Amino acid sequence: MVWNEVFKTNTGYASTEDVQARDQGRDEIFIFLKNAIDNASRYPVAEKREAAKVLSYAMRLYRSANVKTYTGNTAEIYDLIATLRKEKNE
Repeated sequence: MVWNEVFKTNTGYASTEDVQARDQGRDEIFIFLKNAIDNASRYPVAEKREAAKVLSYAMRLYRSANVKTYTGNTAEIYDLIATLRKEKNE
């Protein structure tokens, strides 16, 4: 091995661009959902406001998921989905 091979590290992979694009799409959907819940909290129909309050409470731990590292983002999004699928949040 040549002495400078140690310093030549590959920090990218062929799939990096695809992973980044999918992450961007997921973040856009997450932000849309977060904004939709926030907007529904001001909805003129009381039932919709109450539903938004329930969803907002369920989402409180995940509100900054889209700015986490990729693995943190992924973990929080999956956990949020599981939380939202619980009967009390449907």
